[in-house]
Amino acid sequence: MMKVIITGANGFIGKHLIKKLLSENMEIFAVVRTKPETEAGCIGKIHWIEGDLYEDPGIVIETLKECGAENADCFYHLAWNGVAACDKNDSKVQMTNITISMNAISVCKNVYCKRFVYPGSVSEYAGLDGIIHEKSIPSPADIYGAVKTAVRNLITMKAILEQIDILNVILCSIYGEGRCDDNVISYTIKKLLRGESPQYGNLQQMWDFLHVDDAANALFLIGSGIREWGGGRSKNLYCWQRRLPAFI
Repeated sequence: MMKVIITGANGFIGKHLIKKLLSENMEIFAVVRTKPETEAGCIGKIHWIEGDLYEDPGIVIETLKECGAENADCFYHLAWNGVAACDKNDSKVQMTNITISMNAISVCKNVYCKRFVYPGSVSEYAGLDGIIHEKSIPSPADIYGAVKTAVRNLITMKAILEQIDILNVILCSIYGEGRCDDNVISYTIKKLLRGESPQYGNLQQMWDFLHVDDAANALFLIGSGIREWGGGRSKNLYCWQRRLPAFI
């Protein structure tokens, strides 16, 4: 049975990734600040590790070792402060993610985990004119995207120095059950379910979307060693918006 460690396990993507990994018969060590009310301790193949990567990564390392997480096959680092739109230009909030992510790499090394997966964001390439590919130059339009890029560079360098296999992933805009913010898909669905008319701009931005279950499957495959995953089928937002009513 493969063993994996996940930070941000209580989040939107984290919950779906856990569901996918359980279906693949994996043992999961879920690092969270606060354990879910419905779970306590080590239940089934999920070990809930309560700790704070920002304040005290040493406690996280100690608890992971006590629960048997040493020599895990993959470390998924999903934890991120300030994903809400209102926090994306809050430099104080966003900068905490540098410490959290560098500490995550240290935890990975200290529990002898073999591979580190870091999901970046299309926000790192908001100003790019064209399809994102591995040689695209980051062009963030907010502090969130800028810090995402900075973290990717910092943890990649630290992983190289620590001889950790690191895989950086760029996830396009994700939608699906459990997403609570108002990206264009979530906003449109909410409006239509209320019998209201959504209001948009010109919707000419070129974009791509990924269902959260497909994102979880992609992360599982990448964590298992598959290096490339993507479609590259961007459309302008108007095309995506026109397709939504058929699915509601």
